[in-house]
Amino acid sequence: MSGQPQAASALARPSGVVMSQATAVTLRPAMNCGRLVAVVGDMLELGESSDRFHREIGTFAASCQFDLLACVGPKGALIAEAAESAGMDPSRLRRFADSEEAAPEVTHMIRPGDVVLIKASRGTKLEVVANAIGRAAQVQTRKVAS
Repeated sequence: MSGQPQAASALARPSGVVMSQATAVTLRPAMNCGRLVAVVGDMLELGESSDRFHREIGTFAASCQFDLLACVGPKGALIAEAAESAGMDPSRLRRFADSEEAAPEVTHMIRPGDVVLIKASRGTKLEVVANAIGRAAQVQTRKVAS
């Protein structure tokens, strides 16, 4: 095994996802929000330890007590499995093959006042989900303003 893949893997630990989750949970009381929803997906640059890191993210997500955890992609499925194994209520978990499948479903699950954390590698294309949520919020705003 060369030094380069090890270095890349060490730099790409899932700490960004874990920190994002921890920050959202910590700030939740101050945000006076509705539900806390996390949409997480594949991190594509984790190398040989990818499966282990995705499972660690799921285990941590279960401890965060998200009201809803949507997991996107093949590695997202590992996140969901680990979250469920760590005690997360399966009724609060959703699994999606990709962002195209997730976008309309997640959009329908979001309620006004919810705070949504979206985190994955850019290659997972969760911007598709974020954009769908944004479009739905604009429609909702127009309905309220009419």
